[in-house]
Amino acid sequence: MADVTDGLQFRNQDNCIDLTLYSSGLENEYASSLSEYNEAALSAPCYVYDTISVTLCPGESYTVGSHSYTQTGAYLDTLVSLPCDTVRLTNLTVLAGVSASADDLHICAGESSQLLAQGGQSYTWSPAVGLSATDVPNPIAMPSQTTTYTVTGTSQTANLIFNGDFELGNVGFASSYTYNPINIGAQSVYALPTDVNDVHSFAAHCHDHTTGAGKLMAVNGSGTPNTIVWEQTVPVQPQVDYIFSAWVTNWSSIQSDLSKLQFSVNGQLLGSVFQPFPQQCQWKKVDEIWNSGNSDVRRYPIG
Repeated sequence: MADVTDGLQFRNQDNCIDLTLYSSGLENEYASSLSEYNEAALSAPCYVYDTISVTLCPGESYTVGSHSYTQTGAYLDTLVSLPCDTVRLTNLTVLAGVSASADDLHICAGESSQLLAQGGQSYTWSPAVGLSATDVPNPIAMPSQTTTYTVTGTSQTANLIFNGDFELGNVGFASSYTYNPINIGAQSVYALPTDVNDVHSFAAHCHDHTTGAGKLMAVNGSGTPNTIVWEQTVPVQPQVDYIFSAWVTNWSSIQSDLSKLQFSVNGQLLGSVFQPFPQQCQWKKVDEIWNSGNSDVRRYPIG
């Protein structure tokens, strides 16, 4: 939509210059026609389309706009925003829940029973006494006395960050840095290229950490501490653990002054300060686990 808006404004300016060359009658008629065209063009709806996949545990819900969903299915919503509305397709999967079973619930001293957990991606059994392992779905239990074992299953849901790979361009997030799509030579500036060298002539040819052909956020660091590089507001479920992760790399040949970054949630610092590897274009993954407590909406800045 930004390109369309810029095009309309540029064309209108040219037409206004041309109008001064016509007689007053032609100028008024053309101006009226131009006004009607602009009104029709600006009132026509524009949309941005995106698709996300979300996985929930039993009892959880996922909210899109004013709608809340609790069952497996595909849901289409229109989110009103500027400059364009977002049409979002949400593919929602609700997990069946974790179940546990045993080969034999009644054993004698010295005997064992095979336990089995299902419905999660990872598991934690407790207590550890008498178990062959606590982090597998199927440990062997050989307790010396009657024991009740409890298993907790966890599943990692889909990415809740909108446009986290920057493929949609400069939308869906905020930054205290200045966006310059063609040059990040100055401090506190960022761009979204596929090759960092395209926006800084002294930068290494760093590409995204997945296919190598996608977009990335190339940043020329700020000299002012606590400047927010990236920020987004994300709906969350109460009392749920979330993993917040990012990939960082160094594109500069100056390795003595690496950026210092840290996650924060609603203004509260999360985890420790982290830095990229000093080697150019060597990607490093950093992540932190955060529990939502009683909250349902959180702002996630990186700065």
